[in-house]
Amino acid sequence: MKKKQETQDSAEFKIIHEVVGIIILGLALLILICLIVSEYAGGVGSWIAESLRDAMGIGAYLLPIILAVLGLRRFKGELAGSFIRGLGGILLLISASVFGALLHDIWIDIDGGGVGIAIGDWLNQGFGSGAWVINLTFFALGLILFTEYSLIPRINFFKKVILSPL
Repeated sequence: MKKKQETQDSAEFKIIHEVVGIIILGLALLILICLIVSEYAGGVGSWIAESLRDAMGIGAYLLPIILAVLGLRRFKGELAGSFIRGLGGILLLISASVFGALLHDIWIDIDGGGVGIAIGDWLNQGFGSGAWVINLTFFALGLILFTEYSLIPRINFFKKVILSPL
């Protein structure tokens, strides 16, 4: 009898994960549509797009991608490391916004939004050109945390192939 109860609980959790995953995927698609073709997204969709662009600038375009990945993982019931993956996604969003602000300061007409401008200005004032290095570090860290892509095997391969003959 206990085994049947565990099976029902597991089936219920699976359905909950699928429902939450589909909601997150729907939200990702809605945000993508709002950002790409805001004139067809209605008044609320235009407001969402404008608010995201104002807040995050170029980084807003990463939000649907990050949500889609998180939604797919949730749909499949893969919850292991979801906090770390979410943290990586946040770092990616913020650092992309900061890149937009830093690039805008140089010559490219890309906006970093309020978040990118605030953090980018703070980094520029405190670290000058080091702002690029710091932001690139946070972007790489966010990418590693979000994708769970380890660089260690690539470094070991590089050491074995390139440095071993020396």
